[in-house]
Amino acid sequence: FLDAGGLFALLDCLEVAPMILKRQIIGTLADLMEYKKAAKLFTQWNSQVTMKGALRLLLELWQSEQEAAGNLAPDGVIKDLDQPLNPRPAPNDEDADSTVTSASRLAGKFRHAKNFADTLGGQSIGGQSTGSANRTTVTKGFERASASAQEHQGSQWLTNGFTRDCRAKIYAVLKCIGFECQETLSILERQQMELVKLYPNAVELEMWIKVQESLASRGIKPVSADRQWIEDSVTERKDQAAWVQSIQRQLAVERQREEEAGLDRFYKDLRGRAQIQRMTPSIGYPSQHGPSEDSDDWNPSDVDSP
Repeated sequence: FLDAGGLFALLDCLEVAPMILKRQIIGTLADLMEYKKAAKLFTQWNSQVTMKGALRLLLELWQSEQEAAGNLAPDGVIKDLDQPLNPRPAPNDEDADSTVTSASRLAGKFRHAKNFADTLGGQSIGGQSTGSANRTTVTKGFERASASAQEHQGSQWLTNGFTRDCRAKIYAVLKCIGFECQETLSILERQQMELVKLYPNAVELEMWIKVQESLASRGIKPVSADRQWIEDSVTERKDQAAWVQSIQRQLAVERQREEEAGLDRFYKDLRGRAQIQRMTPSIGYPSQHGPSEDSDDWNPSDVDSP
C-alpha cells in the first residue's frame, strides 16, 4: 500500500474531503503511522494546491475541532483551564441531548417489545393461524408506534457522525512522527501545537474534574488520602494547562506586534510614495513649431512682393 503511493493518496483526499470523511481518514493514518516507513513518507508529503506539509494540515484540522468545541478565543488562547478541550455544554445543549437520549431509549423499548411479541407469536396458540395473526397485528402496531423513535435514533447516529471528535487521532499521528518539524509554522499553528502536546494531560484533567463533580453530586466523601490524591492530580494538570495558556498568550502578543509592524510598514510605504510624487517636478517639452498663425508679431516675409 505504501509503495503504491496509498499514503500520499490519503493525504490528498484528506485536504479536500468533507469533515465527516476527514475523521475517518485520520483514523486510518493513525493506524498507518505505526510503521516507521509511513511516518517518513508522511513528513515528505506536500500539498499540490497550497504546498503545505501534512503537519500543518493536521494542525488546521485541530484548530477547527477546537473552534467547534467552543474553547478557543479569537487570539488562539484556550478559554477554560478546567476544560481545555471540551467546555461545559450550555443548558440548551443539555436539553437537546436529553431529548435525543429519551428518544433512543424509547426506540430500545420498542425493539424489546417487538422481539418479545415475535417470540410469543411464533408459539402456536390454538393453531398456526392464531399465532400468525397475532404476530402480524403486533408487528404492524410496532411499525406505526416506533416510526418516530426510529427517526430520532437515525438522526442521532447521523449527528454523532458529524460531531465525533478527531483530536485524539491527530495526537496519535503527531506522536508517531514527532512534534518537531522542519516546516516553518505560523504563530497560530504554534499555539495549537502547544495544546496538542498537552492533550493527554488535558484529558486526564477533565476526567479528574468529572470525578470530583460526580462524587459531590452523590454526596460521597472520599477518605482523606483519596481526596488529597484527587486534588493533587487536578492541581498538577491545571498548572500544566496554565503554562500552555501563558505560552499561547505570549505567542498571541507576538502575532499582534507583527501585525502592527506590518501595518506600520504599509503606511510608511504609502507616505513615502506620496512624498516622492509631490517632490517630482512636472516635465515640460519645448515647442517644436514656429510662431503660430495667430501671432501678432510682424514678419516682412508676410508682405506680398509687387
